[in-house]
Amino acid sequence: MRHSANPRLGKTLRCAIALIVLAFTADAQEIDKPVDILLTPACNNVSDEIRVVMNDDENDAFPATRTAPGSCHWNGILRGPVNRGSHFSLRLGIGRTDCHTVENPGGSVVRLRFECCVAEPARIVGINTAQAVTVGYVRAIQKTSDLRSVSCREHGVFDEGEGTVEDVQFGRETLSLQLDQEPNPRMPGLLVDDPAVVRNATRGGQKILVPRSAILYALASQRKRKHGGDLSPNAGDYDLIRFRDADLSRVGVTVK
Repeated sequence: MRHSANPRLGKTLRCAIALIVLAFTADAQEIDKPVDILLTPACNNVSDEIRVVMNDDENDAFPATRTAPGSCHWNGILRGPVNRGSHFSLRLGIGRTDCHTVENPGGSVVRLRFECCVAEPARIVGINTAQAVTVGYVRAIQKTSDLRSVSCREHGVFDEGEGTVEDVQFGRETLSLQLDQEPNPRMPGLLVDDPAVVRNATRGGQKILVPRSAILYALASQRKRKHGGDLSPNAGDYDLIRFRDADLSRVGVTVK
């Protein structure tokens, strides 16, 4: 005997499918979002294509292109939702910006405004480890007097122990390496421009070859300053303890 289909069940299934389609449509509207960037009061020597870092993740930065020759406007497309707490920074080819929240949370176009530019040399920092290990890095920069500026700790990772960090401005930010691990913004790491690194390094031109002993000394010296001269071990020394256990003999740092 054949049984007739349940009309209520059919209606429920159709409603469920309709809701799923609507959800996917809403997600699609959130995925691709135009970004409008303005640099003021001038933008001399800024690259025609810049990089935009969202919510501290340097490995997921996206490009923005100058709208016309001589213009101080750049346009880009980001993938992902933007909320009131989202923040951004720029890599300009001649330096970087601080981190800013958006001007119009929830708008159809993400509008960003930055002052340009801080007169501080921009460096390209190359990292190369003797053994192929994961190297995380953290870039910490403080907020400015701008109302939309926020302090942030941006981060990235090199999976094979080799990579570059661009538009580094040591006068306004710190760059620290977290050796043999994924980046953790809450950990201090090894400061690249720390006096302990420079003083104990063997230099060849602009390349700094930091042996294992110098890295251990630098990590311990940084912790000593942080804890007011106390060199006794404590649970907060995760980066120092981890490096002691790591099979890593040397780190090469190139600053251009």
